[in-house]
Amino acid sequence: CVCVCVCGADPPLILLRSITISLPLQVYIALIKSFQPVLRKESEEVLSRYYQMQRMADTRSQARTTIRLLESMVRLAEAHARMMFRQEVTLQDAIVAVSIMESSMQGAALLGTVSPLHSNFPADPEVEVGECSL
Repeated sequence: CVCVCVCGADPPLILLRSITISLPLQVYIALIKSFQPVLRKESEEVLSRYYQMQRMADTRSQARTTIRLLESMVRLAEAHARMMFRQEVTLQDAIVAVSIMESSMQGAALLGTVSPLHSNFPADPEVEVGECSL
């Protein structure tokens, strides 16, 4: 059962919805969890070249572009391959991983540097957000 709070309504609305996953979907998810897709040469090239380009970019500090970026993109590409029911990470999977990473970076750039240490927190957050309780 999922509880969805609609804040901003007067009074706040609490909606309860039951989410059921069909049996074929449960079987599919259980099956793809066991997959360990292998990187193809061309997908490995795309991911490593994107990583190299990020390291060379003037707009990002090289110190911030670590090997973790490459590892994350490999995991994203593998996850996409699993979702597509493939044992190999194809060029398409690598491109999707790069696309996700680019979208993430653009979203972060729009937000700017967000640090909880430099944020202004409301004095009474429950009033600002609205009370959401059952």
